[in-house]
Amino acid sequence: MTERILIFTVVGFVSFPWFLVAAGYEGFGVTVGGDKSDVVKVTSLADDGLGSLREALKRGGRRIIFTKSGIIKLKKTLRIRESSLTVDGINSEVTITGAPVAIEAAKDVIIRNVRFRKSPDDNLRISGACRRIVIDHCSSTSAGDGALDITIDYDKPKERPSDITVSWCIFAGTKKAMLISNTDNISLHHNLFLDNDMRNPQLHDAKNFDFRNNVIHRWGVYGLRARAESTGNVMYNFFGLSSDAKKDKKLAFVLMGKEAAKIPVGPVHVIGNLGPSKLNLNSTSTAPKAIRVPQVRVWNAAQAYRYVIEYSGARPLDKVDRALLQGL
Repeated sequence: MTERILIFTVVGFVSFPWFLVAAGYEGFGVTVGGDKSDVVKVTSLADDGLGSLREALKRGGRRIIFTKSGIIKLKKTLRIRESSLTVDGINSEVTITGAPVAIEAAKDVIIRNVRFRKSPDDNLRISGACRRIVIDHCSSTSAGDGALDITIDYDKPKERPSDITVSWCIFAGTKKAMLISNTDNISLHHNLFLDNDMRNPQLHDAKNFDFRNNVIHRWGVYGLRARAESTGNVMYNFFGLSSDAKKDKKLAFVLMGKEAAKIPVGPVHVIGNLGPSKLNLNSTSTAPKAIRVPQVRVWNAAQAYRYVIEYSGARPLDKVDRALLQGL
């Protein structure tokens, strides 16, 4: 007998939801980035040179917009090291491919409404002493390694990323969706993890993480996994079935304890999650109360499923994302 998960209808949609407004960021990473700075226009889809995105990113204190839609095929890693920047793909359809985009030890950076596809390594990476970073309404698919990784700079291991928001994004079609390692104060809300084998995400020594109103569906090896002294909240998320019908449903959400990891997971508050029938995801809670975090507006897990499917990702959806979402 095929197992089914019931989804309830949401009522009361407004015509222009608050979470599609550019200023609608929430969680630990809230910043204005370069939104109040001078506007710089990307007029070329070339990897480098006059009018390119790479050229525009050489200085901070700017809001970068695109005058044309299309594909930017990188020849090497695109590094963002300047601060007070916004890379704004609203009103354009821009896809970045060919190499990683790496935010390195920068502060007050926003990337919104951009598509990242088919890097041979990570599609997108945040590392080192980054502070107040927002990744919002982006799509990251078919990466050679991670769709998004947030980690220390391994040459400077004491410099941990902190105060990060990842919201309303699609991470799909990748072996390892997201690694969050040695990171403090991170909000993950209203994201779709779809058709990824593992790391949906994996939290390793992630202090004060807040994971709420996300959708994890058709995972392969496991869904969400928290380990190695990670502390935080897992609240009001929707956990779907594995793409492999033989997989144990319990692997949708794993808190690794002493028996499964050399360093056990820290206190994690788990409540309000919805998963496959007869699986009580909320019984795994190891903390009686939620950690205190900046406000994020939430719905129950069934409502969140509907909102995330309808509004996550870079908009308007391109044919890649439309194909991924078909049938959900």
